[in-house]
Amino acid sequence: DDVLTSALEDAGVDLAIKPMAAVLGAEGNGFTFQAASVADAGAIAPMLQPRVSRFAGIVPAETAFFTSTTGIATTIRRALDSAGDEINDAIRDSGSGYDSIDDLFEEAGAELGLGSLQDLVDLFDGETALALWFPTGDSDQPEGLLLTEVDDPGRAREVVEALLPPSAE
Repeated sequence: DDVLTSALEDAGVDLAIKPMAAVLGAEGNGFTFQAASVADAGAIAPMLQPRVSRFAGIVPAETAFFTSTTGIATTIRRALDSAGDEINDAIRDSGSGYDSIDDLFEEAGAELGLGSLQDLVDLFDGETALALWFPTGDSDQPEGLLLTEVDDPGRAREVVEALLPPSAE
C-alpha cells in the first residue's frame, strides 16, 4: 500500500519495508543477534544501539530467550510527530472506521480499561525486556516475564491494575 509505505518512510521506520539481513550466532553461554539493513534506522535508531541490559542478570537462569530494547515510547512519539498526518491518512484509507491513530488508541485503551492505549505505551520509555523459559521442558508450556524500567511507579501501578482483573481469593 503506497500510503502506508509513505507513512512508514516519513516516520523514519522504513526498516520495516527495506531489505535486511540477520545473523544468529553462539557466543559464550548464550547467543548473539546481529542485523544489517540498507534502510536508515531513523526514529528507531536509539532502540537499536548496542548496550548492556540491566535486566539480563535478574531473569531466571533457565531463560531460553531474552531480548531487550529501550525508548519504545519515545520512538513511537517521534514517529507520530514526524509522520502523524500520513499515518492518519493511511488509517482513514484502510477502511477500518478510525479517523486517526488517536481514535484507534482511545478505543483500544477503552477495551483494556484505560483512557487510551497511550497510557500503556508511555510506560515503555526506559529499558524493556522479554524473557521466556520452559520449566517443564515442554515447548508448549513456556513461562515468561516482561520487565520495563518506569519513571513513575505510581502511574505504572495504576495502569497495570486497570489492565489486570482483581485476583480471585
